[in-house]
Amino acid sequence: DSNDAAIVVQPQFIEKEIAGLNNKIQKLEKENDLLNDSLLKTEQDAKQLEQAINDYVATIQFGSSQIKAKEQELASAKAQLATKNAEIESLKQAINDYVATIQSGSSQIKAKEQELASAKAQLATKNAEINKLQSEASTFGKLLDSAKRELSDLQIKFNKVSTENTKIKEQQQNFRRKPSRYFVVTWTHHVKAKKQLEAEHQKLEE
Repeated sequence: DSNDAAIVVQPQFIEKEIAGLNNKIQKLEKENDLLNDSLLKTEQDAKQLEQAINDYVATIQFGSSQIKAKEQELASAKAQLATKNAEIESLKQAINDYVATIQSGSSQIKAKEQELASAKAQLATKNAEINKLQSEASTFGKLLDSAKRELSDLQIKFNKVSTENTKIKEQQQNFRRKPSRYFVVTWTHHVKAKKQLEAEHQKLEE
């Protein structure tokens, strides 16, 4: 009986372990979704920064063309030199501002690229953990199926032994009622059945 109880408990324990692994898988999948959302936002931010840099470059090119135009006007209109110089200085300051903005944007892009690389590494790690847990869950499931089959086989053997034991008891009763008539046949069958019963019990204990 104690051996039968141990066999029954084992599949329940395996099912509990599988349930725990499934919960871990669901938790990791939620974390994976959060990382995917973060990754998407980081990529969008990087695209926006790239667009801003392109706009800054276009503005600088426009400013440079204006400087050239002002220099030509300076050569042809020396009387307006002071005013044109002020305009040139103003445009130079604008260029410096654009350059500073571009440098700041470049540093932000590098930071976002590092964040993106880190997020991808974390995502790969989580996917590896999910694959490992799914493999373990599959293994436990196979063990559970095997344990159920073994339990069914043992139950069949137990029923067979119980039936044989009942037959032996009936033969013993017949022997007590008519010992002279059934002695040889019954006793021989009794010894054979008893040995078979002991062998089956030993298998169940194993």
